Amino acid sequence: MSGLVSVAAMAQQPTGSIEGTVTDPQGAVGPKRSVSVRNTATNARRDATAGSDGHTRYGAGAGHYEVKVSAPNFKTSVASDVNVNVGQNLALDVKLEIGGAAEQVTIIGGGEARSPNG
Repeated sequence: MSGLVSVAAMAQQPTGSIEGTVTDPQGAVGPKRSVSVRNTATNARRDATAGSDGHTRYGAGAGHYEVKVSAPNFKTSVASDVNVNVGQNLALDVKLEIGGAAEQVTIIGGGEARSPNG
């Protein structure tokens, strides 16, 4: 029996993931919470709806991403500098703010939302 091992079996996949939970200001989950993940280098985009538990997970290649979360009667939340490394499971929880979809909230750091004015 040979001591050779398949290179494919040993190679680490060049992927990671972005996952988190989308909630309202009181911490409740709800329907129709849209999540869009865009690779900023390639502009490739995937759109989905968070599950009934508010949870969402995207397998993502290593790179830089923009994540937008929107829902009726809430401001659109945007995380514009999300960096995914190989093998990393990046946590990005989003707490939506009440307002119109045309209003935008910038996400800072570990998923904490802040209005542009404060």
